[in-house]
Amino acid sequence: MKSLGIDVGGANLKVSTANGDFRLIYFPMWKRLNELEDLLKKIEREFSPDRTGVVMTAELSDVFP
Repeated sequence: MKSLGIDVGGANLKVSTANGDFRLIYFPMWKRLNELEDLLKKIEREFSPDRTGVVMTAELSDVFP
């Protein structure tokens, strides 16, 4: 079973797999919020996980009221 973890941060997305793969993606939330859904779909296609856990710290950024 392939597991994937994603941290949606204010400036970066961090993607990690259970087998140790790690990717840091520069993603300034305050500039590119409208691109988030497409980026998450691209990550899903690339890794094809069976399950995914997501945390979000970007809610602390100024992009959200």
